[in-house]
Amino acid sequence: MTLLVISILRSYGHLTLSKIHRNMLRNYENLCVCLQKDIDCCISRVQLYRILSSLDFISFLSIHTSKQDSSEWYAIDGKELRESIDLNAKILEG
Repeated sequence: MTLLVISILRSYGHLTLSKIHRNMLRNYENLCVCLQKDIDCCISRVQLYRILSSLDFISFLSIHTSKQDSSEWYAIDGKELRESIDLNAKILEG
């Protein structure tokens, strides 16, 4: 599921199951290294379809909305992640 979410977030344009699966294949090895897991191969496109078709999205959404207020939004800026934002310059401009 982690690989699925990462692949969706890294995708752009019109999303299709094939496009998401291709991104999963590209990111598979990096995720295994990060999680320190040794898994032989990524799931196939057919397996991905079966997993997604068996998910109960309504239950997932009810869990998500009960844990987080739906009016809250979070934004992450790439400059902030790289710590390249000059906060002093931002304060002086404002």
